[in-house]
Amino acid sequence: MIRHNLDRRRKNAKFEALRSRRLLPWIVSVVLAPGLIGCAGLGAQPQSQAQSPAPKTANAAPKLEVTPSSVSFSATVGVATSQTLKISNSGGGSLTVSQVIARGTGLSVSGFSGPKILTAGASTSFNLELNPTAAGTVDGQVSIATSSPVSGTSLTVSGQIVNAKLALSAGTTAVNFGTLTGSKSATQIVELQNTGNAEVTVSQIFVRGTGFSVAGASVPLKLAPSQSASVDVVFAPGGVGSYSGTLMVSSNASDSSISVALSGKDQSSSTSNPPPSPAPAPPPPTGAAHWVGLTWDPSTSSVFGYNVYRASTSHGPFTRLNGSLVTEPSYTDAAVIAGDTYFYVTTAVNGAGEESTYSNAAEAVVP
Repeated sequence: MIRHNLDRRRKNAKFEALRSRRLLPWIVSVVLAPGLIGCAGLGAQPQSQAQSPAPKTANAAPKLEVTPSSVSFSATVGVATSQTLKISNSGGGSLTVSQVIARGTGLSVSGFSGPKILTAGASTSFNLELNPTAAGTVDGQVSIATSSPVSGTSLTVSGQIVNAKLALSAGTTAVNFGTLTGSKSATQIVELQNTGNAEVTVSQIFVRGTGFSVAGASVPLKLAPSQSASVDVVFAPGGVGSYSGTLMVSSNASDSSISVALSGKDQSSSTSNPPPSPAPAPPPPTGAAHWVGLTWDPSTSSVFGYNVYRASTSHGPFTRLNGSLVTEPSYTDAAVIAGDTYFYVTTAVNGAGEESTYSNAAEAVVP
């Protein structure tokens, strides 16, 4: 009995050991599938899912843009004009502008030296110029060549060219200084304005008539379209009386001469003396068949001398007659021809060599 019970206990112990070894596999962790980690025991479930990396984004391509996208001119014959164009790379990467060409009569490109590399966001500019030689329409094209992978582009050029209109006007046709009663002089302004579509050149501004002079404008005077300039007309009578004169303006405008009537009175004193008579002109050279003697009122400013000019028309052009400065307010012109008409003006020169504007023009008819 004792042995039998002992054998039974040994068998029970061996069974228990076997049972213990059979439980071991149930607590071993295993990899079930890629990215899934679990436990081989009962009720094991996947714990997590790994994320795949996002694909890389390709670099954006370069993009060519031109501003403005078309060009229109409004031009005048003989007057050059231009417009600025901008080339930009609004994309990614880089592009190369190899050439810019203008096609069309009078069109050309300046300010571009290619080839030009434009990185992303970069830009460059150039000028499209038009030198019109005849009236009509503008019909042209601007071509912009680029390297691969960006294709070039072209712009249309249009517009209208009109003939030049040279026109000059004065703000008034007459200036009345009224009556001076105690003042030695008075000044009024005459406004000159370019009313055409092209530049006008004023060649002469002078007055005719005693007691009037001009200041504030030197010639030649260039005025762009719509531009204006002021001319100061001075009335400085030499004694009691009524005065009249004319402001003359010569230019290359279609109406080459503009005249403005001048008038004024001096009643500063009933006992005022009339202006003194000018000194007589010097005698003509011996043997001269015809001659013109000139005298004028001396300048009220300190001067070194005078210049004498002559023309065949009242509005010039005037040519200087004297070689050295004339020191007295008189001059004799013996180089004249019988039957001809001449017009004379004078200027005063100060110690710095500065010359005044023309005096009023004096007319002389040689018998």
